[in-house]
Amino acid sequence: MRIALNYEIPGQESEWIANALGTLGEVVRLDPWNLEGYSSLFDVAVCVGPVVSCPLARKRVLVALGMMASQKDYEWDIVIVTSRKAAALARQRFGVGVRVILAPAPVLGLHHGKRRLVEQHPGLIHASEFGISMPVSKRMMIWSLWASCKREELECFLPAASTDWPESSQYGRSDVCHTFNVNDFNSAIRGGGIGYYPFWMEDGYDLQVRRHLCLGGAVVCPRNSEVLGDMADLCSEANDIKNHDPVECAGNADVWASVICDLVRRA
Repeated sequence: MRIALNYEIPGQESEWIANALGTLGEVVRLDPWNLEGYSSLFDVAVCVGPVVSCPLARKRVLVALGMMASQKDYEWDIVIVTSRKAAALARQRFGVGVRVILAPAPVLGLHHGKRRLVEQHPGLIHASEFGISMPVSKRMMIWSLWASCKREELECFLPAASTDWPESSQYGRSDVCHTFNVNDFNSAIRGGGIGYYPFWMEDGYDLQVRRHLCLGGAVVCPRNSEVLGDMADLCSEANDIKNHDPVECAGNADVWASVICDLVRRA
């Protein structure tokens, strides 16, 4: 079996899937410099979304991470989602002919940064494929997860009311977002940073919230059980911030990979 694997930005989940697919046959990792995906027909194309293209293949599988609103339609045969809300949105977005499979992604790399001496981190932490806008009076660390985070792209997506941007000097960088680093992100949570995920993310915050909860961090987000399941009761809204001990909700990475491999094999 020849499998084309496509993901735009390297990440823990993408690398885990790449290693797992290697047991099924020949896996060709595609990138902007590898044009084989546009000239050669593969048996199965596996895309870890969001992606802006899909290789030529007899069957197409999307592993959807982040917001369903950011996933493009490339006539998928199978869409693997991480929450019940994402499953409903996928059926609306891609049609009833697409097979939608619920397989919550695991929280990877929780051990990273564990032995670090962390400083107190006052303020909010946010990670998504699009980032977020906030009033400059708020102190917030913003991380780009699964995709590039450019201001001109954000302004086309965010609600019109979201016009306030943090000062770049506040973060010591010339851009709005930090590239995701699991060591630094885990350390910020352990240092007391509060996760913040707003209502417009819809279904795109379940995995991030579980990372916060696994590390004992507080989270402010919509308490939607279709997105978070039982974890919704452990989250906060508005000014009612809840602190708690670490929660066992990381999931099983091997089980997740085996589900994806089994779907690709049967595709």
